[in-house]
Amino acid sequence: MSSLTYPGLVMTSVDVAYPNKTRNPKLVEFDGGATNPKEDDTTALILRNLTGRYEGPFWNRKLIFSGEVVEPEEIVRGAKKPLIVIHGFNNSTKTHIKNCKKATEKFKNFNVIPVIWPSAGGISNYWNDRKYSIAAGKALTNSLKKFAGLFPHKSLLAHSMGNRVLREFAGDDYKFDNIFMVAADVERRMFDKNYIDDDSKGRNQDAVRIKDMLSKDKDSKIYVLHNYTDYALTGSAIIKLGRVRLGARGANLEKIHPKLKGKVENINCGTYLNGISFASHTYHFADKTIKILDSKFIGENEDSTDKDHNANSDNIETFEDDMVPV
Repeated sequence: MSSLTYPGLVMTSVDVAYPNKTRNPKLVEFDGGATNPKEDDTTALILRNLTGRYEGPFWNRKLIFSGEVVEPEEIVRGAKKPLIVIHGFNNSTKTHIKNCKKATEKFKNFNVIPVIWPSAGGISNYWNDRKYSIAAGKALTNSLKKFAGLFPHKSLLAHSMGNRVLREFAGDDYKFDNIFMVAADVERRMFDKNYIDDDSKGRNQDAVRIKDMLSKDKDSKIYVLHNYTDYALTGSAIIKLGRVRLGARGANLEKIHPKLKGKVENINCGTYLNGISFASHTYHFADKTIKILDSKFIGENEDSTDKDHNANSDNIETFEDDMVPV
């Protein structure tokens, strides 16, 4: 069976193994199905040349991913700018990679860099994954510090529970042109003045820390992409005892904190999600969404070729869903 391949950089906080550190000290492997979530993850890696292969008998086969660890000085800047994408709850590695690969081919201005964090998946693991998202955010901090300074223009997209990962590494150590919070499974009131001022040193300051990640460009913003009929966030609100989710209603701009004014903008994706997709939660790579994200691009793209991000683009096997994204 041909291997599954991603033509670009990948960031991951999943635990890896070194199959032959003597012969190839940069080659690592990890289980694409059982990602061994932990509450104490502390490290993350940047990989390239990611490939997946199945091992074992058909009734018990495992998807093993392998890739090469890449150091910041080895990264080749390309024609399109990086869009770092953090997946949400109940996404398998294969599904996330597949979706990012398809999206990269559609973007005019961005190359997608998937972030893989350990998610147990499954509705029964919702509360556990909230804990794992915290550890993943902390683990990604150092890798982002190494990576972010290499690109003057870059953006970040967090989907669903991936916004909880974002909250954990938020700070002014790295800057992004734009931050897209899509279908965010966090409290709607996180941008409210009263909510932020209620706790000047704790969790309630996350929105300010996210704003501090924006570049100094006057057009840099936090974009909140939301859908009122999002089925998954309706369930999340019930689990959270009625607390409305940001990804369902968007930020309440009338109550926004003064520190955030002019830096937060809502985009109501429900206006173009119709038919069977009206209750969609996974619309972050819908064709219309990609056009919206492209339209927010800041800066100019270069004419150079990105060896990491565009290699083998004509020979990529499309991944099949093995888990329903939630």
